[in-house]
Parts: sequence; structure tokens; C-alpha cells
Amino acid sequence: MSKARPRPRPTFELVSALPAEELIRRVRAFLKQSRRLRGVIQPDRLELSWTEEEIRFWSPHLVVDLKPEGEGTRVCCKFGPDPYLWATYVLGSLGLAVLSCVALAFGVSQLIMHVTPWGLYAAPGGAVLAGLAYGASYVGQGLGSEQMYLMRATMAELAEVHDHEPEA
Repeated sequence: MSKARPRPRPTFELVSALPAEELIRRVRAFLKQSRRLRGVIQPDRLELSWTEEEIRFWSPHLVVDLKPEGEGTRVCCKFGPDPYLWATYVLGSLGLAVLSCVALAFGVSQLIMHVTPWGLYAAPGGAVLAGLAYGASYVGQGLGSEQMYLMRATMAELAEVHDHEPEA
């Protein structure tokens, strides 16, 4: 396996000889006996997360899309933070972008009026805060790497395959 580069929402794919229904049956049986993982099961999607005893602020959430492929199933997996945390991150980034644009417009209007353009100082501050929030996703991946590995290994075991990185 090649050295993985950090990504905000890492993905991986598995190609299983098992049909989706059998894979869902295996995941359901696994979750019933698991004390560490919990999940939501739909006909073509699985969502796995950690139990209350195991979850941390940085714990990963795994979304698994099941796509029929011949007699088997292509299992497309995407890691991310808890959906509520992800929504907070996206909305926070959007809010910082809007505030930076407003500050930039305000600073330009101050320049036009020949007033000290203190509004221009806020725009780079928003960019720095957005950069720090983006960097926090990599810190979270580092802290949650063991849990990410366990989730990935569990999916590979349940699907009875050796996983591979999707080609870019």
C-alpha cells in the first residue's frame, strides 16, 4: 500500500465477491455483537460510528455506499467526522468566508473615504482562522488514526477482501 497523503475526508474502496444483501447481513450480525461500533443500515448504504464509551471528539464516522458490480459489490467508503461536527465545520468556514468578504468591502470603502482602513486587517484574520480550521482536520485524523484503521480493517474483513486505494 502506498503512503497515504492526508485528505480532509479520506476514501477507500473494496471490491467484494459477496452480494450487497450478504454484506449487509454480515454487518448487521457484527454490529449486534460489537461493543465498540454502532451503525445505521440502509439497503445501499451503511454508516458506522463508535459507541458512547469509545467516542472522542476526533473519532471518525464511516459512510459506506454499496454498489452492485457483477455478482459482487463495490464498497465505497468515506471517513469523516461526526455529521454534526462536519456541518459545524462547513458552516463555520462559510461564515468566515462571508465575514472576510464583508471586512474586505468595508476596508475598501474606508480607503475610498480616506479613513484608516482597519477593515482590511480583518480579512486576512478570517483567512488565517479558516486555515487553522482546515489544519484541525489533519490533527483529528492523526488522533483518530487507530480508530480509522480498525474501521477499515473491519469492513475489509466483513467483505472478505484485501482493500486497495482508488486510482486518482
